Amino acid sequence: MTISSHPDIATLMTCSAGSTPEALCAVVTSHLAMCPECMDELTSMESIGVALFEKMQPVKIDFDPTQVLPASVDESTFRDERQRGLEGDVPGPLVEVIGKDLDGLDWRRLAPGIWNFTVPLTPHAKGDLRLIRLGPGMSLPEHSHQGEQLILVLRGSYRSVAGIYKAGDFAELDVDNKYSMIALQDGCILLIGNEAMSTFLSELT
Repeated sequence: MTISSHPDIATLMTCSAGSTPEALCAVVTSHLAMCPECMDELTSMESIGVALFEKMQPVKIDFDPTQVLPASVDESTFRDERQRGLEGDVPGPLVEVIGKDLDGLDWRRLAPGIWNFTVPLTPHAKGDLRLIRLGPGMSLPEHSHQGEQLILVLRGSYRSVAGIYKAGDFAELDVDNKYSMIALQDGCILLIGNEAMSTFLSELT
């Protein structure tokens, strides 16, 4: 598998630190399960971070453990999940939630040639995580979304104004981006994480 589009290093580090919403972090960890290059880069960056941290002088702070809120994604969970590779064409971090068979999911038809499967998040998690399946030549119209949106190709390929994205490729979109895509001849299955449901999907669902 040749992967040409990757997350920004800041995105990787933020997710590793547990500061990314669950829906978005699920897309990042799934990419890591498919991309040894990003896994190696993140491991290297973390090693540098640990070395710098060990050189820091301790500072006394007032600490009340009862006031500490849990991170959106626990760092130890992130470390465990990203080590799991592909099982079939399902990234390891998704297997426990959706199983190993993308074709066997209970896909909901949204429009001709477009299907949806909502991936459940943990209770009280914010955001939206779903799989979108496009038949060959089918497209998602240009649409806006609230907050950040991350897209990972699990199977097949699509074309957008930014280029052609194949299995393992990763796209990052902010609130100002309007994005359209058309599946190529093999169709595609996408994992899409949003801080909030996109306008287009909310209209269809």
